[in-house]
Amino acid sequence: MALATTDYLPLAEKFLQHWSDAENALGKALVLEDGTTQDMLQSLKDALSSAQGTITTSENDRQGAIGQRDSARAEALPIARQVRKGILGVVPSSDEARQLPATLPSLTEDVQKQLVALRDIENVWTRVNALPAGSYPSLTLPFTVLVDLGGTEDLVTLTRYSAAVQALSAAATTLKTAEQALNQAKQNRKKSVEDLQKVFLAYRKRIRGTFPRTSALYRSLP
Repeated sequence: MALATTDYLPLAEKFLQHWSDAENALGKALVLEDGTTQDMLQSLKDALSSAQGTITTSENDRQGAIGQRDSARAEALPIARQVRKGILGVVPSSDEARQLPATLPSLTEDVQKQLVALRDIENVWTRVNALPAGSYPSLTLPFTVLVDLGGTEDLVTLTRYSAAVQALSAAATTLKTAEQALNQAKQNRKKSVEDLQKVFLAYRKRIRGTFPRTSALYRSLP
């Protein structure tokens, strides 16, 4: 029956203890054909433990970043939609209105695509706020929008919107970093398991070739 990944750390510990007992019985170091020593097995075990720890940490970071991303875009996207509608409603003939994106991504689309559109809105909003006072009779500066956020209507400024966009950008970066670390740690764990499997097999052959069947060390092989 195939072993689970979590079985390899305790199994490696059993092999290490057995290796120590074998060396004590022989009165010398026990080295495998390819030069592997007990210390090298310990290093392989430590590498697996490190990879597993990184997987746990990266997965926690990933889940945290997903929550932060979802929260930030749940605020930024509704604001962006209202800003777009607001500018098109208040100053529809302005250059700024013509610079607005034709559409905005949905809440579940790729975060990088969302950020491009959100920053476009941020840039247009910044230009609107920089218009000379009295440019348009319909426009009150600084431009603000009334947005329904989670059932509550809030008057939102450019500063608040920019903070939401920045929070989304930071969460996206954290998420990408965590996913990269997670994937690398999984690759490291896979290699560590494969390396341990080879050492376990070679060690068993070495013990069976060194001690008689009646030996306790022969019979107690992990």
